[in-house]
Amino acid sequence: MNNNIVYRISNVGECSRSLAASRLGNNPTPETEDDKTRLKYYSDLEEICAKKLINLGLQILPGEQSIECNKPGCVYEDGSRRKGIHVEIQTDLLDFVGHLDRRVQLKSGVYPVEIKCLGRFGWQKFVKDNFKSYPSYAMPEACYLEAEGKPGLYVCMNRDTGDLAKYVINDKKKEIKLDDFIDLELPVTFEKVIEKLTNIEIEVASGTMPKGDGNEQECSWCHFRYLCSTTDISEKKMAIVNVPAVLDAATMYKEGDYYFKMGKGMKDSASFALYEHAKQNTLEKFRVGGLSVNYHGQTTRKWYDAKVLEALVDKKILKKAERESAPYDNGRIVILKEKDEVEE
Repeated sequence: MNNNIVYRISNVGECSRSLAASRLGNNPTPETEDDKTRLKYYSDLEEICAKKLINLGLQILPGEQSIECNKPGCVYEDGSRRKGIHVEIQTDLLDFVGHLDRRVQLKSGVYPVEIKCLGRFGWQKFVKDNFKSYPSYAMPEACYLEAEGKPGLYVCMNRDTGDLAKYVINDKKKEIKLDDFIDLELPVTFEKVIEKLTNIEIEVASGTMPKGDGNEQECSWCHFRYLCSTTDISEKKMAIVNVPAVLDAATMYKEGDYYFKMGKGMKDSASFALYEHAKQNTLEKFRVGGLSVNYHGQTTRKWYDAKVLEALVDKKILKKAERESAPYDNGRIVILKEKDEVEE
């Protein structure tokens, strides 16, 4: 590498503000045991995915397990060696260094392989919208393809079920011929990556940082989050958690809330249409499309106002009628509208 500014390929899709914060010499929050556990967790999943590809008959290089990089400087914060196949890109202003997950040997040549592992709902979102749902994944992939000078494979594993979503990326000449792999074009180019990072360097040269452009989940594990938050988290006793299983639970909750609301609206609309048919045709019961519809006419509900009873009835009598439920979790979960909003 020359004396240009060096960016790690794995970081180029991150929030512009966090990248600028690093370039300006701000110190990231220290790496925690959770961070180390998270890294080990994803490394293990990557090897599981590589083994699955081998079991499909693909010649994966270097194999099921990744290799350690022996290049100078390719270490994590704790001093351990980074894993993967070392690649570099040199441009007039910026240089890039990164590590491919694997390569694959095909009849037409050797091609790069990138592996991602997502929870069930994240995986479904990627299958549905690809890089639109995960734009931060697209820029590193653009760099890896630039470094290799050829198209590549992109494999996303559902870590809950082991299902694989398999893609051939940017294969304009149709070099790669694999069954069950879907052709996909990246939504960004390497030139767009250069443009983003050049704009960051312009801000850095002025001693400023651009606005954040990451998503909520990225903010939850960002080590420069303290530069963005306008609320003293310690005063509100709000912990920031980045444990993979808990992040998945948060994603699942938001997905579930969205589909619950959408499902309720669909069910309400459908119920109205089904009951209207029963009323108009004087049907107490009918079957349609796998449903059994029973219509019993209109009714009302009755209940007792607790405040009125407490005002009129002797407390000793009320105590006899009082019942207590089994213990349950008492809390509140709020879906934040802004990525740096903090709820008490």
